[in-house]
Amino acid sequence: MISGLTNEAICAEALEKGADMYITKPVDFYHLTTNILPHLIRTKEPA
Repeated sequence: MISGLTNEAICAEALEKGADMYITKPVDFYHLTTNILPHLIRTKEPA
């Protein structure tokens, strides 16, 4: 989940409801490519 909100309670609620990660804006593209892309590749189900 990407959000402009940095409230820790909202972050915790999003994670409890199924968000894999909580990223705040502005988005750090280095973080996306080094942390999130590998996570997506690992969790992709075989076709």
